[in-house]
Amino acid sequence: MILQNLGQILPRRMKYFYLSLKYIEIRDLKVFFKNSQDIHFKKLSINNAKDEECRDIFPCIKKHIIKMKRVEFFSFSEHHRELIDLFDQKDEVKEFEQHGIRVLNHNCLYLTIFEYLDDDIE
Repeated sequence: MILQNLGQILPRRMKYFYLSLKYIEIRDLKVFFKNSQDIHFKKLSINNAKDEECRDIFPCIKKHIIKMKRVEFFSFSEHHRELIDLFDQKDEVKEFEQHGIRVLNHNCLYLTIFEYLDDDIE
């Protein structure tokens, strides 16, 4: 439910947006993308933690990211037993690049609060 409503409350332009998903329903994801179709994401990073019963959400994400044409930099990772990073799937990367979307390694695009703290703070 939170994911469905999230697209309605985000600002029109976002420099960075990190979405961490766990046991997500495809229908919720589709509603999120529908509600966020007017939002421009400079950097969008999605991480999906899934279990054995989870459906593959990447095709849905890929379809909407390419269709939206509002993402400049994109990273996607998924883990169950091992980490899978979109950046390592060269054919997929080429397809995104054909649509003007630069795919980055998930670890390179993932930001933490510590990157913004002043070094002088103890």
